[in-house]
Amino acid sequence: MSAPSVGRSSRERGLSLETRLIRAHERYATESRAWVRQVGPPVVVIGGTARDGRGRTGFRGAFAGKATVDFIGVGPGGRAVLIECKATQEQRIRCSVIAAHQRADLDAAHGVGALCLVLVEVYASPLPSVYVVPWSRWPTRGSMGADELGTLGHEVCAVRLDWLDALGMGRVHHVAH
Repeated sequence: MSAPSVGRSSRERGLSLETRLIRAHERYATESRAWVRQVGPPVVVIGGTARDGRGRTGFRGAFAGKATVDFIGVGPGGRAVLIECKATQEQRIRCSVIAAHQRADLDAAHGVGALCLVLVEVYASPLPSVYVVPWSRWPTRGSMGADELGTLGHEVCAVRLDWLDALGMGRVHHVAH
């Protein structure tokens, strides 16, 4: 498979992982367990708005910088949460797959007490496996296979993606004010 097609298929799998994670976060919000939202790169509007042939309003824009992590929010106890998602069809994932600017954001947030996580989906077998690895345990070099991912983090159900339960942060009981 050519490099562009491998990159495209990785992006498609990553989007699928992100879509399932959005659903998990919607479930967390409904259950008052966490509030986490997907974030994208900053965009600057160029010019005014216009209507297209279907009557939708749109605008011309350009990316104004690099995206941070994939998800940011608030977890149990009011703790900030940052999550970066990665997917691979290889047996191993390179630790360097986290870009330098994302590393900087994860390091800074972790340094002030945020819960920073990397969710990795591995498609090396017929059924994908998903692991949640705390940023504090993510190696700075080399690569990891499923065994290392499971040792450094926790395997989670690939459908429900319940990372709170995997990290032992199950149900939170709120006190009425």
